Amino acid sequence: MNGRDQAGALRDLVSRRDPETEKYRVGCPTIAVTSGKGGVGKTNVSIFLAKTLAARGEKVLLFDGDLGLANLHILLGVSTPFTLRDYLTGKCSLSDCIVEVEPGIYLLAGSSGNLGLANISPRDLGKLLEKLDGVTEQFDRLIVDGGAGIADSSLALTLSADQVLVVITPDPTSLADAYATMKLLYSKGCKTFYVVINMVDNDEESSAVEEKLALLTERFLGFIPEFAGRLPRNKKLSTMIRQERSLLTAKGLGDFVNRMNHIAQIIQEGQGEPSERFFSRFLTLGKES
Repeated sequence: MNGRDQAGALRDLVSRRDPETEKYRVGCPTIAVTSGKGGVGKTNVSIFLAKTLAARGEKVLLFDGDLGLANLHILLGVSTPFTLRDYLTGKCSLSDCIVEVEPGIYLLAGSSGNLGLANISPRDLGKLLEKLDGVTEQFDRLIVDGGAGIADSSLALTLSADQVLVVITPDPTSLADAYATMKLLYSKGCKTFYVVINMVDNDEESSAVEEKLALLTERFLGFIPEFAGRLPRNKKLSTMIRQERSLLTAKGLGDFVNRMNHIAQIIQEGQGEPSERFFSRFLTLGKES
């Protein structure tokens, strides 16, 4: 099925939804963690945001938004007996795809190398999103670790979230790509952005990055994003990733933990009431395709 046929089928799915029922259905607060390019530590931020929010009393579901190249389970150090592909092929229930990583943190596993949104039929996509909406009611927060860049599926997932957190580094290419991503999201209706600057060597460096990005967004888009925090470069985390050790077991991270707690606090304080279920919003975007 080509993209145009799939978009039409998605519109048919949306038109069959009962608006009188849907308007009362609200899911848990959702934040999408995105970036303009890979290699900026986006998934690390997703994981430690989940860990920090769980420590603050939330029950968090991590969703690997890169369905075809899922890797969250590797960085979390957990095996996933079932994935979304198994659910779609009838081998398990959707709840079987959710694993408890540690108290307060759960993972909804994607599939690596054999499941991409572009290859899911509209019927299966609709079935999946309806079920996923029901699952999120069991949690206080859904964190979507999206794919880097502006692929259609990553863009739609990000636009469907209540909050958007953009991860960048001091690298000039990261700054340029993050701005391009924010510009596109802004043109699609996203008006509020939280920015985390990762892998910084000192506060002077991150202050310069904040100033440059603020100048760009204010001059060309008319707004300044909320800078939620700065995370120091941490060699211990890089080593753990190479060794395929769970990042959740990291000890002695020092100031990294304090800064992550500050970021989580800003996210919680900026949280409003979700107006609609996350996956319902994602499906509704099919009307604009």
